[in-house]
Amino acid sequence: GAALARLTAATLPIGILESTSTQNDLVATFFLMCMAERLLAWRRSHSLEDAAFMAMAAGLALATKGTAYLVGLPLGLWFLIEVLPAGRRSALPLLACGLLLLLPNLPNYLRNLAYSGSPLGTVGRVSNNADYGLGPLVVNGARNFAVNLATTDSALNHGITDFVYRGLAA
Repeated sequence: GAALARLTAATLPIGILESTSTQNDLVATFFLMCMAERLLAWRRSHSLEDAAFMAMAAGLALATKGTAYLVGLPLGLWFLIEVLPAGRRSALPLLACGLLLLLPNLPNYLRNLAYSGSPLGTVGRVSNNADYGLGPLVVNGARNFAVNLATTDSALNHGITDFVYRGLAA
């Protein structure tokens, strides 16, 4: 069964495609599954080691992909709901888990904070359209179309860019 699972995982078309690109869905999924497995192990043992490994997996998932914040949130809440009734005894696991969760993400948080004023970076304000309507639709459509006309000839690319800018200015 384990050999068949390895063969299936190694030959998944999406896995092969993601291994040759910058997509990291499977890596984030792996870390989130590790987090869930360690959470279930911690529920049986209540050991600091299992909680620490769960927090490390969560930190790596958050560092891998932004959607891990949404997917890992219920698992983190589950851990909090189970550990908080312990009262004072929950301080050490919570502190250790918080530190281990932040450790792989802290450099990115500090860089984003210095650059944009938010630890998670720009929150869509800069990259999203400010106006909606026919005009912005035409401008963005023309820009997207021009991007797909790129060639290996830099003079021709410059001409296409100038043509598009003049057309949009008109």
